[in-house]
Amino acid sequence: MLKLIFTLIFISPAYATTSYDTGWLKLLRYQKTMFGGYESQADNKEFFLSSNGKNSPEDEFNEVKDKMMIPQLSENHVICLFPARSTYVSKKLNMKLPFSPLSCKKTKDLIDKVNLDAISLVFSSYFIEKPASAFGHTFLKLRSKDSKDDNNDYLDYGVDYSAQVTTLNPIMYGVLGIFGGFYGKFSLMPYYVKIKEYNDMESRDLWTFKVKLTEDEKKLFMYHLLEMDRAKFEYFYFKENCSYHVLALLDAIKPEANLIEKLSFFVPPIDTLHALRDADIIEEVKIRPSKYQTLLKRIKAIPDEHLELYQESISKDAVVENTLSSDQKVNYYDFLTDYIDFKNADILSTIQHKNYKNVVKQKLALNLKRSEIAQNSSPLDFSDIVQNDSPLDAHNSKRIKIGYTKNDIFNLEFRFALHDYLENRVGYIPYATSELFNMKFSYLHEAKKFRLSKIDFVNVEAIRPKSLISDKLSWRFKISLEAVEDEKENHYSQNMNISLGKSLIFKSVTTSIFIKADNSYDLKQGKYRPYLGPNFLLISNNGYLNFSFDISYLYDIKNTEDFQLGMNTVVRLPVSKQGQISAEYQTKQHETSVYSIGYQHNF
Repeated sequence: MLKLIFTLIFISPAYATTSYDTGWLKLLRYQKTMFGGYESQADNKEFFLSSNGKNSPEDEFNEVKDKMMIPQLSENHVICLFPARSTYVSKKLNMKLPFSPLSCKKTKDLIDKVNLDAISLVFSSYFIEKPASAFGHTFLKLRSKDSKDDNNDYLDYGVDYSAQVTTLNPIMYGVLGIFGGFYGKFSLMPYYVKIKEYNDMESRDLWTFKVKLTEDEKKLFMYHLLEMDRAKFEYFYFKENCSYHVLALLDAIKPEANLIEKLSFFVPPIDTLHALRDADIIEEVKIRPSKYQTLLKRIKAIPDEHLELYQESISKDAVVENTLSSDQKVNYYDFLTDYIDFKNADILSTIQHKNYKNVVKQKLALNLKRSEIAQNSSPLDFSDIVQNDSPLDAHNSKRIKIGYTKNDIFNLEFRFALHDYLENRVGYIPYATSELFNMKFSYLHEAKKFRLSKIDFVNVEAIRPKSLISDKLSWRFKISLEAVEDEKENHYSQNMNISLGKSLIFKSVTTSIFIKADNSYDLKQGKYRPYLGPNFLLISNNGYLNFSFDISYLYDIKNTEDFQLGMNTVVRLPVSKQGQISAEYQTKQHETSVYSIGYQHNF
């Protein structure tokens, strides 16, 4: 008898009060505090049922358990407001709900609207022209059963997380974004909105990574998505950003995958893809190529003898195809149609644009010519890009480097993110650099101490060689703090470098000529020194021996009115996807030359 009573009191799941587990903590975004308690990342009281729900997962669990068994159906019932929580508690305690969440109008409308078949994490590739997108972006694609048979992306839905921006001031935008000054929210929209924004307007590839999910997990996801419509989170650009919270949606549905645990203190989008890969829950990888990627593929198929004709058509903005056969005209017309879309993406995005009708008229004339040829277009095959250039196979974003320089100075470097143009280029933009917080520490033997030698707060370089379809300016931008040479004390200058120029490419070697503005402010002496002059950059990244040669001849505008010659040569020997041996030679006029060698590793 005593054994039976003990079992009823302590073992029976229907009466347990602390039966939640990791799944419950992730469903409500609970995190351990430094004092051993819990706190949810959600910051509004509407997200919780219990008045103490933000800080007590147990109180929230018990509140849901107590109120979900009320039999009267209403849209304010716990099951209707919190279908994911109610489903979780009922399964955990083996309690049958008084009615299904699908009896709730809002829940059923959402389920019927999306008609979910599959969920994919989408990576929108790097868009270096927009600082907030220079590191890529992720969101979710909800594949609808309505579009499955026709493979029609335009019938699908997208789930995005973004900051609710409250200022147009770029400085305040950066400060508030870094320190949690904005709130972030989830939004559901037709997938074609994301196609238009990223694929068409910004010419970014859309990579989709289909996630392995059971039918029960898909249903729980939809319930959870409805609950997240009530949530607000403080937005932090470096950690709790769009990619973090999008991954947290999947982490709540598959808690055993430990996706969030695979992230570190800084979360670039590429790290969330690697978290999915490491959890082995990716079922399928696809790419929806941008118009730019499509044109690159078409250019490879152009015979050498026809390149001049294509160039003439682009430069004259006219159709010139008298010498082409019918087969060749098909490829020619397809190329020009894609080129018009690529060149005029901003115009075609809105019917109100003053040149909209002219571009549409140009496309119509081209399509009429194409319609005169009965032959179908040959489909383009992008499987080589999926196999050889997937962001899943990109090197890791963080990097550490150890090395020695002349005069036996030991160096240690650490970079938060992401990539420079001499690293393994798989999954990244060729000849581009996007780096945040690259810090260099040096041990000075004579002073017997470590010193912060340099911080590159941001370093972005877009080396864009001239091609058949693009002739954009190349540019470089860097903000840094650098120790003054030969100083044993802490003596630093703050620098901002901006360069604009043109680039050419021959095989794997690019050459660029810039006009460079180098602005330096000595923090100790209070002296501002602006420099201006030519800058030459040569880069080769062939995967076997990568190198760059960077030379500038800058005029000191304000002070000495002298020219200063500077040169920096870097050679990298890749030893693996994540590791490189690096040698560097740096010299400036009137300063001691510096030789260094070391090993760098991405992790």
